[in-house]
Amino acid sequence: MLQSGVTKDRKQEWLDAIKQDSVDEWTQCLVSELNNDPKNKYNINTVPTYFLLDTNGIILKSHNDADTIIHLVNSLEK
Repeated sequence: MLQSGVTKDRKQEWLDAIKQDSVDEWTQCLVSELNNDPKNKYNINTVPTYFLLDTNGIILKSHNDADTIIHLVNSLEK
């Protein structure tokens, strides 16, 4: 599972928050330093947004409710 965080906050405050909140195990992106805004690229309208990917990294489904994604994964395993 991959989790990522995206922010538009000022860089030092953002880095401090990552350390303080112990979320440094996630992939973190500072929007102002990206060429494309991932919010638009991946149609992220709510936080969190969960993605179900195939083995090639293609997005099969996205949803703002983890239980919906878990249910879908469980139904695929049967």
